Order: sequence, then structure tokens, then C-alpha cells
Amino acid sequence: MLFKKKSLLLITGYLLCILQGTAQLQQEMLLPTDWKFKAGDDAGFTDPDYNDRQWKKIRIDQNWELQGYAGYNGRGMYRTRITLPSSLKKQAGDMKALRLFLGPIDDNDETFFNGHKIGETAGWDIDRSYLIPVEWIRWDQENVFAIRVDDFAGNGGMIGNQQLIY
Repeated sequence: MLFKKKSLLLITGYLLCILQGTAQLQQEMLLPTDWKFKAGDDAGFTDPDYNDRQWKKIRIDQNWELQGYAGYNGRGMYRTRITLPSSLKKQAGDMKALRLFLGPIDDNDETFFNGHKIGETAGWDIDRSYLIPVEWIRWDQENVFAIRVDDFAGNGGMIGNQQLIY
């Protein structure tokens, strides 16, 4: 009986050690729902210092047709500013990068972080997920996302329900 209790205690302790090592909580940071938007294109819009004060606010969980751009097919530009806390640094790990998840964008996108292109995807019903190298992140300071979206027909724009960094 004593052997069974010791064995059970040893197995329980072993499992707790395993669970403690693998149950490290991953911090996620939701992106703002309201971004700046402008129909058309401007080559300089990816620059973090670009002046977007006159741009319209638009939600990134709905297509642009539902937000005052009915019937618009073409190019649109989105921008937002966000502060990334240095507490996220440890999550970068061996990849030395954080992951940006945008969800689907209708149709194609080019995504920039602090003026650096971090990815592009063609296709309207594909979740976007890009890596942000830590050397481009301004910890505890303002950072800028800029996304160029091309819509060829039908609804267009950023249409994901949850955009986050982890």
C-alpha cells in the first residue's frame, strides 16, 4: 500500500512539473477596432510619420461598403498606431518576432509595420498572419501599422472579427 501511495505521489508530482512547464500563459494584445482609412493610394502612407489626421475612421471588422464606400472597388489604405509593451518581448522567443493575426481581408493586402513590409497575401477569404521582427518594434512607444488593400469586386477591406498580436 505504501508503494502505491509513493508511486501515485511521484507520478502526480511529475505531471505537475510537466504541466507547469507547458502551461506558460501567452499574452495576446487586441488591435484597436477603429483605424484610419482612405480610398486610393499614396506611396508614402507606410511611413510612420505620415500625416493621416484627415483620414476617416473606419472599423476593421466590417467591409468598407458598409461604412460609406458603397460600390467602391479599388485600393484602400488603413493605418493605426499602437504601443507594444515590453512585457511582450519574452514571447518573441527563438523566432525573435511577434505574430500579427489580421484574419481575412477582401481581396489582397500588403502589410507594413513601422515602414517595413511584413507580408502580403492574395485572396479574399484567407486569414492573414505575419511575423514582426523584434528589431523593428519600438517597445513602450508608438508603432504604426499600415495596410494597403486591393478590392476587385464585391465587398472590400479588412473583415476579420479579431485582430491581435501574440
